[in-house]
Amino acid sequence: KARDGEDILCYLSRTPEINMMKGYQQDRPGQPPMVMVIHGGPQARDSWGYNPVCQFLCSRGFRVLQVNYRGSSGFGARFLRLGMDGEFFRSMQADIVDAARYATSGSEGEFVTENDDDVPELPWGDPSKLAILGGSFGGYSALWGMTSTDPGFYKC
Repeated sequence: KARDGEDILCYLSRTPEINMMKGYQQDRPGQPPMVMVIHGGPQARDSWGYNPVCQFLCSRGFRVLQVNYRGSSGFGARFLRLGMDGEFFRSMQADIVDAARYATSGSEGEFVTENDDDVPELPWGDPSKLAILGGSFGGYSALWGMTSTDPGFYKC
């Protein structure tokens, strides 16, 4: 859930339990680094399935969180309009930050899943190793996140 209670759908991709990179888990205790991958649009969406960027990052030991922030398509007209709030998409950016904070701390928000057995315990990623990337509107969101969020929140 976002800070205002709106439900936000996210997809978490993670490395296999036994990472193919020899010694990764033993050499790096604690939570893995996390990358927020932000979709373009903004009137587009992420969906569950093969994503070459996510697969590449996961194969290198990163966890990946994709956020369908308000304004994303496929969730109805109301959700789409919520993103066009007249503040140059400020609520969209807040959704991304809220998801990142939740994923790296687990202290705020609520998480609902159909299969809790498959979801790792929070936090899902190391807040000192949090990155953000995207293309098109996702690139704008990454730039906004690096410059307008708390200094040092995203590391790259």
